[in-house]
Formats: sequence, C-alpha cells, structure tokens
Amino acid sequence: MKEIRNLLLDVRAALRKADPKFEQTPLRELLDDTIIALGQAGTRAAEPPPAEAETPTAQRVAYAWQSVARELRHTHPDLYAKLSEKVLARLDVEVLDDPADEIQTLQARLAEREAALARTAAELAALRTALATAVPLPDTVGRTEADLAQERLQLLLQAASQGGGLPKPAPTAEASYAPTRTTLLAVAEGQRTLTPQEREWCIGEAMVLTGFQRSHAQLVAQGDAALARLVLEGGPPA
Repeated sequence: MKEIRNLLLDVRAALRKADPKFEQTPLRELLDDTIIALGQAGTRAAEPPPAEAETPTAQRVAYAWQSVARELRHTHPDLYAKLSEKVLARLDVEVLDDPADEIQTLQARLAEREAALARTAAELAALRTALATAVPLPDTVGRTEADLAQERLQLLLQAASQGGGLPKPAPTAEASYAPTRTTLLAVAEGQRTLTPQEREWCIGEAMVLTGFQRSHAQLVAQGDAALARLVLEGGPPA
C-alpha cells in the first residue's frame, strides 16, 4: 500500500510540473481521493486492532470532509459555493490560495533563475574569450579553462601592479619552435594544428628522419597530423 501511495504521489507531482492546468482536471481529484484512501488503509493496517470501537481521528475526519467537498463541487455547485463562503468567513480571509497558482508561480521563478544562469554562463564565456585574446599563452594544450583563466588573471594583476601594461613576448629562438610531445600528440589526434614555425621545424626534422627521400612539398601535402606522427615515431613506417 505504502509503495503504491508513494508512486501515486510522484505521478501527481510530475503531472503538476508537466501540465499547468492539471489542478482543474478530473484526474487530479481521482488521484487525490486514491492517495487519501491508500493512506487511510495503510494507517488502519499498521494499527493494532482496537479493543473497543475506535473514534475517528481528526485527520481522518478532515480527509473525509475534503473528499465529500470535492464531490459537492460537481454534484451540488450551489451548496459547494455556500460552504466555501462559510469556510472563508471562518478563516477570516477573502480567498484561499490555489495550489495550482502556487505551482505556476514556483515554475515561473525557476524559469527566471535558469534564464539568469544561462546569461551568467554566456557572460563568463565572453569574458574568457576576451581574456584569452588580451593575454595569449604559449601552450594551452591539456589545460582546463579555469587554470588558463587563473594564469591570465595573474599576469594581468602583475602587469597592473608593475605598470606599463603587459610585457611583450621575448623574441623566440629558432630552437624553441620545436613543439613539445604533448603538442605533437594533440596535432596527431586532430585536436589542433601546427603553427607556421612549428610546421617548418617538423618538416626539417621529418626530412632528416626520412633520409631526405621526401621533399618539402610532399611533407606539407601529407598534412599536420601525418607530419606530427612521423616526428613522434622517429621515422617513416617500414
């Protein structure tokens, strides 16, 4: 009984999320009545048999009145309206909050929050792009966006504290054009391409590894991925 009641509670919650007008459908009333009945049956099954006739609890009485009131809404609408007026007067309120309205309000708030999160994510992506353009790093392969952003911010803070703007990159020696193994692996897997300087270095290395049996044009025509694999393997396949 308890498992079925819990399943019906989950079904009701899912239907409320999926259909804003679910509260006005007959299915909602049927689900409510079934859930109440299962709850009462579970309570009676869990309780030991009374020695004497048991007086209904306040909760059971409230459930019974609730179920009867729902039936009156359709069978005797005039009587239901009069009862509603007396209930409102007893509670000293003008109108009771409709659960469907509360659910719609919560759904609207959730949609606004999701939209705000999407805007924040877009602004963060734009900020990272601008930061990457302003502070380029020599090697970004295999590093997370958070790590790269942190290093760029550190460079910006250092430049701001020292004055004079960001330092210009020092002239790179020809030997430093040699790509790292990590870079070659990324190029071989198609994750990035070689820079013009890295490509020239790899072509020179590949010509030595092939015994100058391939020309510059032939190595370029093979593409960066094949050129990187050739350098990584240390020579052409046998």
